Amino acid sequence: MDNVTLVRIFVSSPMDAVSERKLICEEIHKLNKIYTLSKGLALIPYTSEDMFSQTGNHPQELVNRQLVESCDALIACFKNRFGTPTLNYGSGTEEEIEIHKNLGNHVAIFFSANL
Repeated sequence: MDNVTLVRIFVSSPMDAVSERKLICEEIHKLNKIYTLSKGLALIPYTSEDMFSQTGNHPQELVNRQLVESCDALIACFKNRFGTPTLNYGSGTEEEIEIHKNLGNHVAIFFSANL
């Protein structure tokens, strides 16, 4: 295999669904064991925990600039909360979904059954 296609996936959720967000990332890593060698496809999950420290803007704007806008797809997971409002949206997760929709990227939304 000479070439591997990297697909960057931003995994988003309100803070009450952190365990679901981690589970999604773990499952993405499992998929890589199958598809990276057989299909030449590597899925790279990113979460807000992957940010580097930076000051100067609203926190959501930093997340958007550092991670959301540079990813190829988004997986969002909700549990009991919609999230914390941002300057322009009802929650950071909603804002991240809208950015991906507007960029024409793939968006998948899941709802946790573990309430």
